[in-house]
Amino acid sequence: MDRLTPKQVEDWLFKRIPYLERVTVGNLSKMNTILLALREFAKSAGLKPSFTVYMSRGKGPRQRLQFSKYGNPQIEEMYATHYVRKV
Repeated sequence: MDRLTPKQVEDWLFKRIPYLERVTVGNLSKMNTILLALREFAKSAGLKPSFTVYMSRGKGPRQRLQFSKYGNPQIEEMYATHYVRKV
């Protein structure tokens, strides 16, 4: 959706960016609207939510990555949820 570049995602994965929202294009209200619309579409398409834990890469201990500045659990869950076909 052109909100992030591959380089920005890589920088986040290697902890060069503290949280992903810091580099997204557009305001946070728009991002929230996109996430809510995605969830509603997935629900109407009969897809199942699947939470994914994102861990850092590179040297040193792996750490859980953060999507939002304050790490609100609801916001973090919205970003880290994938939608898959029900089996």
